[in-house]
Amino acid sequence: MLYLHSHPRVAMWAGLLVVLAVSASTAFGVTLPHYEDLSDGAAGDYTLSSASVVSSGGVGSMADANALSIAENGNAELTVSGTASNVICHLYIKPDTWEAAPDAPTSDATAMYVSSAGELTVYTGTAWTAIATVPTDSWIAVAVHMDFGSDTFDVFFNTNGTFQTTMERATGGPFPFRTGHSADNFTKLTMTNNATTAGLVDVVAISPSHATPDADSDNLRVFVRKAGKTSTTTMPPDIYSTDSILTGSQGSETGTTLGRDMALALSDGDKLHVPFSTAYSVYELGGGSWGTGSPNEDPEPTLTSARGVLIERGAGSDALAMYPYDDTDVAGGVATVEVTMKAANDDNWKGYTGSALPASHPECVDLVNGSVFEAADFSPAPTQGDIIFFYREELSPPGRQFFWNGSAWSYDGDATTPFMVCPGDEFIYYNTAASGGPVWTVAQ
Repeated sequence: MLYLHSHPRVAMWAGLLVVLAVSASTAFGVTLPHYEDLSDGAAGDYTLSSASVVSSGGVGSMADANALSIAENGNAELTVSGTASNVICHLYIKPDTWEAAPDAPTSDATAMYVSSAGELTVYTGTAWTAIATVPTDSWIAVAVHMDFGSDTFDVFFNTNGTFQTTMERATGGPFPFRTGHSADNFTKLTMTNNATTAGLVDVVAISPSHATPDADSDNLRVFVRKAGKTSTTTMPPDIYSTDSILTGSQGSETGTTLGRDMALALSDGDKLHVPFSTAYSVYELGGGSWGTGSPNEDPEPTLTSARGVLIERGAGSDALAMYPYDDTDVAGGVATVEVTMKAANDDNWKGYTGSALPASHPECVDLVNGSVFEAADFSPAPTQGDIIFFYREELSPPGRQFFWNGSAWSYDGDATTPFMVCPGDEFIYYNTAASGGPVWTVAQ
């Protein structure tokens, strides 16, 4: 069960009880953003009772099979420092069901459980409300967006059973907190199991949000920000009044909404590499704002949904950046975006174009065997010898260079082995033609 408490908790009942505590600020505990994927085999930030990290049974498609196992009457507790009043709490659970509704919460902002009929049920105002149907025998992802300014919350979920970077919003939100709650910020996450069998939890993350729970925000997009790594990404799927990350010349002001959102789940000293002219311009985060680019080439660095960037993170902890959004309004409601690939004799980077699969694209695609990157998606078709280059730290070597062989993309002569490209993945396209396109048209 998941409790969203107003004095110290937020709760979820499903045999497994997860309590998200929200109360007065505390001077100790982890700072946000917090992310625990259990990959190191430990849950060092948690206070455990009859609970431990196990090496099998975790959420699929993660780098490891670890999970947090909580025995009957056991619990795991995480204390959060600071005064975060707008957060998204994300976790995967394998629920045990309840035959009847639990007692109504008395000191919590809300609570949540999974019924024997597979109904994800939350406490809103003064009553229990079923908001979605979920499986009762596999992993489900739940993200609860809590805003203590408006005293409302939204619930996003995914029933794929493996780690996913997209979730859909439960029907009926935003929901009111329990009538009479008095909390003003989030301070504690408690997970308790009252079933006779062990409950499993994985991929726990708590991150600040700038958004307010909104009936039009029907999706949630999750970006993984790896500490000590350089990773590829693009702008969040939303509408912005400007596509620049800076306000004023060279970041002399506090920055734009887009710049602020790009900084979510990052830390001072982290860097944003934006393709411009003959190279990447690099912008460093300091005091929550993006500073002057180096080299100083792009005074107003702009992003579009199909423009790729690199994020260089310093040492520290991994984090999840999470963005609720309305998929019908992304980029003004335009269904597709076009990117013109620079020509080989162009003065502007001479054939190299930093691009990305838009973060709002509906699914991952196979570069080699699927759509989106076929000849028909370009006008004119790619020239034989054109290159698409991917940089991924987890690969060995980290670079992957695909050549257009006249009919398909090929890596080292292999034009059949799948290579998945997911929403938000950045790449560089090298156009060998002396002039002209191609123009890539992609759904967003």
